[in-house]
Amino acid sequence: MAGARGLGILNYKSPYQSGEEPFLQRFLKGYDQSNSIVLDVGAHKGQFASWVIQSSNNLNVISLEPNPAAASTLQQNISDVNNRHITIAKGASSGPGTSTLFDYDEANGSVHASLYSEVITEIHHSQSISPITVELTTIDIELEKINGNIVLLKIDTEGHEQEVLLGSSRLIESNPPPAILIEFNEMNAISGTHFHRLRSIIGNAYAAFRLLPGGQLLPLENLPPLFTEIYAYQNIVFLRSDIKPLQS
Repeated sequence: MAGARGLGILNYKSPYQSGEEPFLQRFLKGYDQSNSIVLDVGAHKGQFASWVIQSSNNLNVISLEPNPAAASTLQQNISDVNNRHITIAKGASSGPGTSTLFDYDEANGSVHASLYSEVITEIHHSQSISPITVELTTIDIELEKINGNIVLLKIDTEGHEQEVLLGSSRLIESNPPPAILIEFNEMNAISGTHFHRLRSIIGNAYAAFRLLPGGQLLPLENLPPLFTEIYAYQNIVFLRSDIKPLQS
């Protein structure tokens, strides 16, 4: 277990251990401008958005969250910085439409809610499951309505990350953000999403790293599947090739 954590696996107990918050604090310093936007896809109740707001003075955050209960709490949690934050109460996918989100019956917008029912029943071993009809959009559709420079695309959608990327193709091809941050975990085994496939969709203009405690970066380029196709909690950062990795 200690070896896995040294590789950036299963470091979920704190923002420092996961590497997310210290990475944001260093990375966002170079983009703290009023026309810069962080896209928070799978925002849940706003923890990531709060980190971005706290780590900057001017950056704007656009959060996409399909779970009605979580989206409502998100808006309340970030209400004091509404001038820098927008909530879009939709899920992101490869195309617009409607779908079914699955959550626990008793949940008020849980962090495990997913478009894949097996995430609740097989991974979290609960038969107390509630279907919720949600609206889906794509990142490319939403960006047609938004003016600004996307500096970070964060995706945490409980197994649906590949479809979100497919719906972001115009952004990635025509105006690639400096960084893409993806949570990759056991839910991706349920949805049939592979690191190799995510890497292919994002393309060769980016280099892949796994986040380590304290926000350090472990290069994943040219590694065999034994070291990349690991279905357990981790955060993967794709940095555009002209962006130098930041270290503490």
